[in-house]
Amino acid sequence: MLSFFWLRYLLKMVKGNIVVPEDILSFCCNGLQGSTSPPCTQDTGEQQEEAAGAMGGHNPTEVQMSQLVLPCHSNQHGELSAGQLLKWIDTAACLSAERHAGCPCVTASMDDIYFEHTISVGQVVNIKAKVNRAFNSSMELRGCAVCSAHSGSAWGDAAFTHAPAAAWAPNCSLSPVLGFKIPNYVGHHYAPPAAFSPLLPQEEIFGVGIQVSYEDLCSGKHCSICKAYATFVAQGPLGTKVKLRPLTPQTEEEKIEHSIAAERRRMRLVHKDTLKDLLTRSTSNTEMETRDGSVVVPAEKTRVESVELVLPPHANHQGNTFGGQIMAWMENVATIAASRLCHAHPTLRAIEMFHFRGPSQVGDRLVLKAIVNNAFKNSMEVGVCTEAYDQEMSVSRRHINSAFMTFVVLDEEGRPRTLPMVMPQPGDGERRYREASARKKIRLDRKYVVSCKQTEVPLSVPWDQSNKVYLSYNNVSALKTLVAKANWVLAREKEKVQIYTLEEDKFLSFRIEMSVHISASQAFSLLSDLQRRHEWDSHYESAELVQQVDEDDAIYHVLSQTLSCENKPQDFVILASRRKPCSRGDPYVVAFRSVTLPTHPASTNYTRGETLCSGFCVWPESEEMSKVAYYNQATPGYLNYVTTNVVGLSSNFCATFEACEKFLLKNKDDLIARLQEL
Repeated sequence: MLSFFWLRYLLKMVKGNIVVPEDILSFCCNGLQGSTSPPCTQDTGEQQEEAAGAMGGHNPTEVQMSQLVLPCHSNQHGELSAGQLLKWIDTAACLSAERHAGCPCVTASMDDIYFEHTISVGQVVNIKAKVNRAFNSSMELRGCAVCSAHSGSAWGDAAFTHAPAAAWAPNCSLSPVLGFKIPNYVGHHYAPPAAFSPLLPQEEIFGVGIQVSYEDLCSGKHCSICKAYATFVAQGPLGTKVKLRPLTPQTEEEKIEHSIAAERRRMRLVHKDTLKDLLTRSTSNTEMETRDGSVVVPAEKTRVESVELVLPPHANHQGNTFGGQIMAWMENVATIAASRLCHAHPTLRAIEMFHFRGPSQVGDRLVLKAIVNNAFKNSMEVGVCTEAYDQEMSVSRRHINSAFMTFVVLDEEGRPRTLPMVMPQPGDGERRYREASARKKIRLDRKYVVSCKQTEVPLSVPWDQSNKVYLSYNNVSALKTLVAKANWVLAREKEKVQIYTLEEDKFLSFRIEMSVHISASQAFSLLSDLQRRHEWDSHYESAELVQQVDEDDAIYHVLSQTLSCENKPQDFVILASRRKPCSRGDPYVVAFRSVTLPTHPASTNYTRGETLCSGFCVWPESEEMSKVAYYNQATPGYLNYVTTNVVGLSSNFCATFEACEKFLLKNKDDLIARLQEL
């Protein structure tokens, strides 16, 4: 209804030769472009088939947006405002999500965004967004949809922490089903039913990948700006269940993104637990950094509070506050807070992983608060939160969103300047100060482990509680990426065993596979028990469980019977990560990679070996038949052994895999009996 109102308003102004403001024109165009919801009489699947047929071989969910950066989009540097860029990113992601769903979609979360470059006036921003994967999940929301944020301080704990809903709104609770938990709905891209029904049925949850680059029209130069991953929830009219068509990846890149999307979701869900665990294990004292000649600024001097009235031009095509507009307002107050610390114009470098928590509509007043939580040598973290209320004298406020933004101040040569130090206030200020330090460590861990290319990751990364999630992510995603490669070549075949090779990125990888008369779940259970591998793998002498990280991840100390060039047996410290399929067609995965532990240093009695990426994938072929494949990205110390088997000078690989088959067949009945006893 809102889009048609503004369309009529626009036509009246055009007839009257009235200049149309750009934000209203943009709103009308974006609203019409994004209105992909089918009529009630048309089936969603039929509409998607028509769209897919019209686009041919093109990914039907892909949306491309190109925007010329004008002076009205720029900041004080003459560069594209980060807030404006966030508007465009959110719009493109929403349109991609709705193209796949055929109905309104809700932005549930956005992963970290790192801005690599700035964009100048006159350049073109190119944005590509497409759905990576859809998940079936259920969520039950109990309690009030409108909740007030409560804290022991006037500022509010919710302002700068990713606290669960119950922490900032005691009357609200989230009850996860099937182990999946997502936050309350923001309402932008979502038209709530009457009274905002407290019980929502099953929903479709899916991830959207966004790539942003800029183009210089004069020089023809192209450069990457950032990548982002957003999670959306699809919901039909009046909260009805939306049945999405399965998303089938076409290209190798799409297959890789589709494969590791589940691991990104897993990492996203435990983010708060990682932060909490890191703070629990760290000292409770707030230790101020010492810098020669640095000015100390009280954090209170950076505090900003601003109010915005949500007007129709700020709403999306469904009548709710546009999420990109909320993010732009948040970036604005965060920039002001950062400027008050450094008395200069800061540049936004990163936005912390954030979740939308509550709805907002036209007529709401949004209160935006920002403060510098901590200032490191060359960067600062600004916490910003948004609360909404619908009447001028209303006491209760709804928590809409919280985010953490990292700013730098660049000198004339584009290098980050040294920043003043921040003096936190006792109590909440010190807590935010410590949490900012913990988040910086987590960001470094993610950048070091997750964001690196596989060729840039060290063979053995130190494991600890703070980076365990990201090492597990890297472990599983590296194996899934290897599995999704398209250039595997059959090198050798002996009876039921096939050996494939892949030469890429200075690595020689191999794959051994065969079909086994066993169910996929049984094979998965047996192969994921590393302590029994010596029963079929002659290279293993023993595997000691060092630490059970969680239900699906464990660290083992492995002793090998294989002698090194130093004529000593080898040992390994292995992180094993097991994952069950997320959807039909996915394999069971058991991934291995080397890590280092201070409790198990290298010994003079052994040669410490390392593995970069290896593991098993098991696909069900029928109820009683499975395809079992072993993958390994060979390290230099293992290369001679691999090539000897690949060219046929040795049959050790085949013999080992045949022994694996006998082990699986011998123990599957015992496994069934044990499961029945349980």
